[in-house]
Amino acid sequence: MAKIFASPVEPMAAGIAGPLALGDASLRGGKIHSVVKMLDLAAQPVIAVGDTIDWGGLPKGAVPLASAFNPSVTMGAATLDLGRLIGATLSPAVYRSPSTYQTPDVPAWGMKATAFGQFQPASCRLVSTVAAAALPATGILTHVIFYTLPHGG
Repeated sequence: MAKIFASPVEPMAAGIAGPLALGDASLRGGKIHSVVKMLDLAAQPVIAVGDTIDWGGLPKGAVPLASAFNPSVTMGAATLDLGRLIGATLSPAVYRSPSTYQTPDVPAWGMKATAFGQFQPASCRLVSTVAAAALPATGILTHVIFYTLPHGG
């Protein structure tokens, strides 16, 4: 039987290729940070298709590890992605593709493989774009993202 070795995340984040590449020690022993935001849907005007939700920011160099949306009510047919806003440039669905969130009180974890463990090029805002249908007018929608910083920050 063949034995296959997975590459550590550190070389991928540093742009180094190959299974024998030494890991980037800057990610080892890093503290886990989080940005947790809650949106009271009843306290907002109707959040319609095309509207964006700002979930807070990530500092330059942040390395995203995990993200979850947790609605207190079904979001119905509405979809949310998770993108980033750097200056005036919105890059949609960088971290998460558009998805529905129909199960209340169950965190929906996810992160695109292309975003997981990748250094962020600049400080950015985390932004979701609403698509397919408006969000409900009641309930709470919570989002959390976990990340680390180079050199144990």
